[in-house]
Amino acid sequence: MEKNNNFLRYLKGEHLLREEDILEILEKEGDQVMVALFPAIQYYTGQLLDIKKLTKAAQDKGIVVGVDLAHAVGNVPIYLHSWNVDFAAWCTYKVSHIYSYIWYHSIST
Repeated sequence: MEKNNNFLRYLKGEHLLREEDILEILEKEGDQVMVALFPAIQYYTGQLLDIKKLTKAAQDKGIVVGVDLAHAVGNVPIYLHSWNVDFAAWCTYKVSHIYSYIWYHSIST
């Protein structure tokens, strides 16, 4: 993937996000990032990302992690607690009613 202003762009002929590219950016530039928002499923391709692995890498750099579950709800198993994400958002208009949801991980101190 081409890296440009901390955005990943597909290279010609590629159609999937390369998780190793995401991990590389998190490792190299993660100290400058406050929040990362990952799609559980990439809308255009249907690619399911390894959210647990991406979350751990981001949080190891002190990054707050959110997950967009809009295309995952009702399609794949979701494990927000075991993925340890900080927050998630999704809607269910495609699989049930027209509702939007925001979830955050409550951690007791």
